[in-house]
Amino acid sequence: MSQIIRIKLTVPQQRLVTMVATDRRLFCQERNIPPKHGSDDNWEDDKNGLYAEFAVALYTGLFWDGSVGNFEEPDVGGCIEVKSMRERGYRLVLHRDSKDLPHVCSWVDPPYVELHGWVHARDGKQERYWCDPARKGAPAFFVPRPYKPMHELCAWAYLEGVNKYDRGQKAVA
Repeated sequence: MSQIIRIKLTVPQQRLVTMVATDRRLFCQERNIPPKHGSDDNWEDDKNGLYAEFAVALYTGLFWDGSVGNFEEPDVGGCIEVKSMRERGYRLVLHRDSKDLPHVCSWVDPPYVELHGWVHARDGKQERYWCDPARKGAPAFFVPRPYKPMHELCAWAYLEGVNKYDRGQKAVA
């Protein structure tokens, strides 16, 4: 079973993340870019997602660029995607177009971020996990626990992820 890692962002880190969240939100509003996969247009979800990305970068020691308008690159270190749950007990959500990369499951209660573990997309995209629990017409892969422990993600990132993606190979859906 994966141990939950709890990270507290400092006030300057929270300020940085909130500024990037604001820039990302304005970028999408100015261009009428709707939320993906039928998700709600929710400011808190946007901000919490960035808190989670930043916390994963802190934990792994990988780069987080806080980019705005770049929807193609992975969230952290060029090799990790990060998903933030609305509730602590929710499952990790993957989509058919989720990149074939590790996806971290996190929960945010500012200034804290809990990292619940990770799943490689190829392992999480199993038909038995495909469902629409909210009945909103937006089915996805709802991957149950247990997830792989975060220390194994660090090892993967340094042995596989960073080296592979530094050589210019791109992740595919």
